[in-house]
Amino acid sequence: MPDWLIAIVLGIVEGLTEFIPVSSTGHLIVAGDLLGWDGPVSETFEVVIQLGAIFAIAVVYRERFQSFLTLDGYIGRGGDQQGQGPKIGAGAGFRGLNGLILLACSALPAAILGFIFLDLIKEHLFGSFTVALGWIVGGIALLVVERLLPDTKPAEAALTATGADGEPVRMPERKLADGHRRALAAPRYESLDDITWRVALLIGLCQCFALWPGASRSASTIVGGMFLGVSRKAAAEFSFFAAMPILFGAYALDLWSSRDIITGDDIPIFLIGLVVAFVSALLAVRWFIRFVSTRTMVPFGWYRIVAGSLLLGWLAIS
Repeated sequence: MPDWLIAIVLGIVEGLTEFIPVSSTGHLIVAGDLLGWDGPVSETFEVVIQLGAIFAIAVVYRERFQSFLTLDGYIGRGGDQQGQGPKIGAGAGFRGLNGLILLACSALPAAILGFIFLDLIKEHLFGSFTVALGWIVGGIALLVVERLLPDTKPAEAALTATGADGEPVRMPERKLADGHRRALAAPRYESLDDITWRVALLIGLCQCFALWPGASRSASTIVGGMFLGVSRKAAAEFSFFAAMPILFGAYALDLWSSRDIITGDDIPIFLIGLVVAFVSALLAVRWFIRFVSTRTMVPFGWYRIVAGSLLLGWLAIS
């Protein structure tokens, strides 16, 4: 298969899997093995095309990105009211300087561990067997978190409370074994703007699990966010942004370390993969947000378990 076609295939794989909880790195490793795409240049290629996925998030959430670049707005509790000075913390919203601080909190743990153990990870964990294990364990984690935490699908809401205006309010509920239904409290952090720096830091610690290829950075951050009380949709959206500093840092570091092995002939292939990854990620992100707004992530959990089991079986007989 010609290199340009391999670049297209891997660009599609990267874009479709980067922001959904199935592990893009794991899929790229397996796809690269199947296509015979290996070596130092291929490893750098798989990192560089992640930049296309970052661009996709910048386009979908361009208003928030603009606020990051311009440090738009106040940065403190009640900072939207005139006359109050800047203060970092809850209430500032996920935008401007406060948004950048939240991103830094989420990126710091994985950045430190990744910098220290990068060579060991590449040497010992980048293989189809470890990816299969990561898929299965991550899939089980998704099923567990969806089983243990309240089901907040709009389709299963019931009128169980009264709002400030006296009108009934829809609250999430779960059907119990005895056939009765019990109202459950709404997530503590309903939207991106509710997330605090402590929550961002704890999600960042969960993101460290993604250093194991196949575990999935998005799955780690989404599961961690939901356990901390973040709504499913907000956890998914925060995982998109949490990827930015990690992916961009990995891109810069890998590109610099590979500067002596990349030639001018490699650049067109890199550009093809990057553009394809951007387009496919743009489609995947918009679809995924619509999906998690009304459904659970149980299908992704089962997909990971089945895919990991099939991969283990294939490795056993090959």
